[in-house]
Amino acid sequence: MKFVVVYKVADVAAPLSPAVAARDYYYGRPGNAGSMPVEYTLMGWLVLPPAIGEQVRLLRVCRNGVMTPGVFTSTEVIKIPGEGEFHTRNSIYRYEEIAVEPT
Repeated sequence: MKFVVVYKVADVAAPLSPAVAARDYYYGRPGNAGSMPVEYTLMGWLVLPPAIGEQVRLLRVCRNGVMTPGVFTSTEVIKIPGEGEFHTRNSIYRYEEIAVEPT
């Protein structure tokens, strides 16, 4: 597993569930009116590299700079345009491996 930072950079052209404004999204609550806002970043352990037809899973430790342990699961990946980027049925993401300082 790689420790990564993931950035949601945009919605895809025709998302299944368009992103809602940050003020209208309640993290951790099922039944939101749309997908997570574009304005967010995640840090954690990438379980497997993104693959077409698969969901991306991240063992999250941080969301938007706040320690928020949990599991992030995307919708299925539909495109991998290049290294460090993947598109799901809802969103466009960039990610990069980051070094973890020893404690």
